[in-house]
Amino acid sequence: RDSLEDSLIPGVYGHKYPRESMSSVYDWLMPDEETHADERPIGGSTVVIDRINGFLSGTVEALSGPENLRDAIRYALLDGGKRIRPMLAWAGCEAVGGEGLWSLPAGAALELVHAFSLVHDDLPAMDNDDLRRGRPTLHVHAGEAMAILAGDAMLATAFEVLLAEPP
Repeated sequence: RDSLEDSLIPGVYGHKYPRESMSSVYDWLMPDEETHADERPIGGSTVVIDRINGFLSGTVEALSGPENLRDAIRYALLDGGKRIRPMLAWAGCEAVGGEGLWSLPAGAALELVHAFSLVHDDLPAMDNDDLRRGRPTLHVHAGEAMAILAGDAMLATAFEVLLAEPP
């Protein structure tokens, strides 16, 4: 019979986790041998990516304010990106026995803060980058003032999403 120590997986800060609670996370994060890495995003499931993108899109559509502000947010948030942060939130939720869907508000908030930080980092007063992910940065695309407003709106929306009821 396996000892208790053999059934635990080492984690961060010396914590140990039951192997069975972590196996689904490993299965989810690691593609199976039959699937080529370029056929499947990190996180393994296009369904999860679709859920995350749908939640982010719905969040932007629900925003009040001028359409050109929502367009700028869409440009910065929805076009591109690997969604690593919300996928890790999803996997973490499942790792502790929750439903992945419960993580969508937290994952969306993480992605909103990340997008905000990229938009503000690209501004002329900061790094003054012209390209991000092979496309014009938001301040080049929509103007510096709109980039500042969109970044600020994404940061504020992140907190609003966290305070909302889970899906």
